Amino acid sequence: MHRPAYVGGYRIWERELEWRDRKATRSGYLFFGAPNDRSTAVPERDFYIYFLEPFETVGFKDEKRADEVFFRLDAGDEVFSRIVTSYSAALDLASTSAGQDKATYQSKAETLLKELVAWLRGNMNAFKVTHQGKTRPLLEWAKQASDSANAEPSGSLANIRDAVYLVASICCADHFATQAPEYPRFSVLITNANRGQAAQDALRWMRMSGAGKSQQAVAVLDALELLKDDKVRPGESRYAAYLTELLAQKGDGQVLNRSEIIGVDHGVEYMDPHRYRLEPELVAVLVGALVINGDLTVSVAGQAYDAANVDTLVVRPVSEVAEFKHVQKPKDWQLPSIRAVLELAGCPMALSSRYRTAMTSRSGNCRPRR
Repeated sequence: MHRPAYVGGYRIWERELEWRDRKATRSGYLFFGAPNDRSTAVPERDFYIYFLEPFETVGFKDEKRADEVFFRLDAGDEVFSRIVTSYSAALDLASTSAGQDKATYQSKAETLLKELVAWLRGNMNAFKVTHQGKTRPLLEWAKQASDSANAEPSGSLANIRDAVYLVASICCADHFATQAPEYPRFSVLITNANRGQAAQDALRWMRMSGAGKSQQAVAVLDALELLKDDKVRPGESRYAAYLTELLAQKGDGQVLNRSEIIGVDHGVEYMDPHRYRLEPELVAVLVGALVINGDLTVSVAGQAYDAANVDTLVVRPVSEVAEFKHVQKPKDWQLPSIRAVLELAGCPMALSSRYRTAMTSRSGNCRPRR
């Protein structure tokens, strides 16, 4: 492993699994050891992958949890045992030697490691995978992917790492769906690493009416059900409706605080953790769409934003928008109603200060005054 362990002294690493049905990743951990070896300092996450000791029987109770996947290597092969034993001895001798002897043992260890990797690639079924009490060879689990409608390319089994993550994602798919049954379906893979940029692109795309749109921006807007006929239509989105329904429960002049929209599940923030489970960056996109549409105003870092100054909102870092303080109903023009009337009349308008000025014009022209 090249990354540092999540908790010092424990062989635990943070990882992501692709939720293939939704093209999004879930966060969890990979452990070298059994569940009873797990540090209590590790907070709960979406999944747990365990690599059990290959040469010794580890005593632990398998609770058959949907979020746990166990990998055990059958170490009965004589070739495998010889390579591992020699590799371990070479590492040990390198650690206690100096000069030319140290270099010799290090070189030998590197050669043996390549042999070990080659053996593992050629013997993937030596890994037995257990999920919810059911044990199968690794490639038998992986066959489920190629038999499905979303067939996985053969390249996903080119190395042990990818095969492990593929099988773990297959095993945990039902768990992810139970955990967040109405999480969006994306058309491109959205990960922890690119979610923020994808949300930022979506915010800016909405305000620029599609100019310079990116694939990620469209993927986010489509998944959040904000696009119809290539136009932003938050009224079509169940996720936006969740926000407006919460806001509708507030009296006139009252605000809906961020903490009433975004909850916390084991230290991680989500909107409606047990149904939608939307990350804050995606909530920021929903808020932006509703502000643009005139459905609400939002307070970000002490600044209030509505349809008149939304241009300055969408260019703020999405991380700042996601930390909004509260939202509330607009205090003046009923802009959603105005938009609907104008569109019926064939006069679509963008909600900005110049169009508000147009509403006060006596000319009756749908075009804004310059």
